[in-house]
Amino acid sequence: MKRFTTRLWTPEEYQYTSGCGFIPKLDAYLHEDDEVRPCIVVAPGGGYMKCSPSEGEPVALKFYEMGYQAFVCSYTVNFLEVEPIKKRALNDLARAVRMIRKNAEEYHVDAERIVAAGFSAGGHCVASLGVHWQDVTDVRDEYADISCRPDAVILGYPVIDLHADMDVRDRMYGTGRNLVGEDAPEEEKTYMCLENHVTELCPPAFIWQTVTDEVISVRNSMVFAESCRKAGVKFALHLFSDGRHGLSVADETANTTVSNYYTFEPFMMGLEAYERGELDIPQDKLEKFLNSPEVYTVKNIDTIVKPSKDHDEVKKWVGLAENWLELLWKR
Repeated sequence: MKRFTTRLWTPEEYQYTSGCGFIPKLDAYLHEDDEVRPCIVVAPGGGYMKCSPSEGEPVALKFYEMGYQAFVCSYTVNFLEVEPIKKRALNDLARAVRMIRKNAEEYHVDAERIVAAGFSAGGHCVASLGVHWQDVTDVRDEYADISCRPDAVILGYPVIDLHADMDVRDRMYGTGRNLVGEDAPEEEKTYMCLENHVTELCPPAFIWQTVTDEVISVRNSMVFAESCRKAGVKFALHLFSDGRHGLSVADETANTTVSNYYTFEPFMMGLEAYERGELDIPQDKLEKFLNSPEVYTVKNIDTIVKPSKDHDEVKKWVGLAENWLELLWKR
């Protein structure tokens, strides 16, 4: 396996004052042969406050084993919870797709079979690109004529409707607050309520969720599927009868270990800024950051291993998605 990390932006291109110097990146999992393969780029969840390790590498490796070239996108997150990220994560993912497509020959990627897969808030990011890809321009000339539209999307327990209050549970992790902020103009909120923006130009969508999801109402998946149906977009919707939020690939390979906590780099950089006396944020936000599970993980990363267990019903989504994509490519 060929592994490498590449930054999505140069320091001059990327501006997020609350990022402590973090620049969004792609971590690659590529086959070492010269076979041209389909590709998946994974956007982990985390309420736009973090990128969850369990929804990054484990998903990439699962599709790598199925013959895909795979990437994990660590996009902009509001990890200090002081400055909404606005469209930065959407722009990050768009740049990631463009970068992969531009370098398709080097990466041995079929440029017409690029899948974006997202989970929870990462699902919102992927679905945002699916519905808004025509709006996303790039600051660099070399990407101007390269499409950022994925050829298909996989949405795992996605956030779709940020502000319609479909279910009070949908606001548990403050996804909308971290994305646009509580005082955002109504048009900005509406732009990120994605079920209202599905058109026939959206990529085909594979959507899955458990009906017992305790964090994101299953109605998010259902309304997006209905919007796809009305717009004539190919989609598959799989609802599983039981299972908690955040199951990722839903088997024992969804472990988080020292090797895949690279998605916590913003927390590492934030902690380093604090130790240098450079983290100038309100005291209540500072205490919340320093006492967060993510900072605890960063401090103890060499000793942390979080195992996962098989969920016999839900883990079938991976095979269902593989089969759906194979049929899609044949068409």
